[in-house]
Formats: sequence, C-alpha cells, structure tokens
Amino acid sequence: MRRFAFLAALLLAGCVGPAPAPISSACGWDKIIHPVPADSIETLRQVDEHNKALRASCPELAAL
Repeated sequence: MRRFAFLAALLLAGCVGPAPAPISSACGWDKIIHPVPADSIETLRQVDEHNKALRASCPELAAL
C-alpha cells in the first residue's frame, strides 16, 4: 500500500506547475493573398475565402 501511495504521489507531482506557453498560431507565417487580374473566378473566390478566414483568425491582420 505504501508503494502505491508513493507512486501516486510521484505521478501527481509531475503535473504541478505552470501551464506551457501556447504555440504560435498561423498569424506569424500566413499572409493576405492579393489577387491579380489573370486570376479566374474560382481562384478569386478561393483567395477571398482564404483572406476572410485569416482575418477572422488573426484580428491584427483585419486592417490589411
């Protein structure tokens, strides 16, 4: 019984402490895509969807 209590204490002690820092999101490496006149209607739609999703995920990019 003592062994179990000691083992449980060791396992639980490993969980005590601050939470790890969150991993950086896609905002650091993803960017707004600018369409060009040669883009097809489908490509323009995809660019627009990408930019909308990026702006929703990264508010700091909303002004771009």
